[in-house]
Amino acid sequence: MAECEQEFWADVQPEFAAIHELRADLPVECVTLTLPGFSGGHWSMIADVPNWDADYPATMRYHRALLQALQHGGPPRNWVLKTPLYLVFIDMLLDAYPDARVVHTHRDPLKTEPSAFSTLATVRWQRSDEVGMPDPDGVGLGDMMVDLARRRSEGEFADSIVDLHFAQLMADPAGAVEELYSQLDRPFAAPHADAIRAYMKAKPKGKFGQHKYSAEQWGFDPARLREKMLPYTDYYGVTLEG
Repeated sequence: MAECEQEFWADVQPEFAAIHELRADLPVECVTLTLPGFSGGHWSMIADVPNWDADYPATMRYHRALLQALQHGGPPRNWVLKTPLYLVFIDMLLDAYPDARVVHTHRDPLKTEPSAFSTLATVRWQRSDEVGMPDPDGVGLGDMMVDLARRRSEGEFADSIVDLHFAQLMADPAGAVEELYSQLDRPFAAPHADAIRAYMKAKPKGKFGQHKYSAEQWGFDPARLREKMLPYTDYYGVTLEG
């Protein structure tokens, strides 16, 4: 049943597969799991809903209760959670899970910001012929990344956040993940590296087409965006791609 739903959305918007592969047996961003709570950021992603605002404290309460329900009766285990929205409520995340370790991934904002807008538009096109989009000069993930860089430079989150760079991940996926595990003081077994290489071989870049986008296409001024994000790119030493 779950696979039928994934295939349905692929039929509605085939281009989305070039952005993010969806299958019933693959991991999915945990914002999707919070949909039944009707309070999380995923609702504002799939539609421009008038007079609606996310309630992130309620989302995190639902999030924690959901994970507790899923692991009820089983042995203790670690969860791997993923969504860029955690930047929006990083403090709430760590309040809900004080022992969480956060992997912050980094890429040139001239790639990530337009990509985020393109992805948002594609998700909304799945459900509407009229796609409302946020102001590219408004407060967005870029501002939150700059603010988080400032807070980390002042010593916050030293025991909670580790970093992973896109350029390093693309050059050697297995090696980058192994180094990440070392930062997290976790063992990295050879079968894990083999699984990563097998996945990359089965899904080469461009397998489902190319995700094409540009800063100008979504209303960004490249020079102004580059200047705005300098505190972020300089602090982390992010590789600039153009």
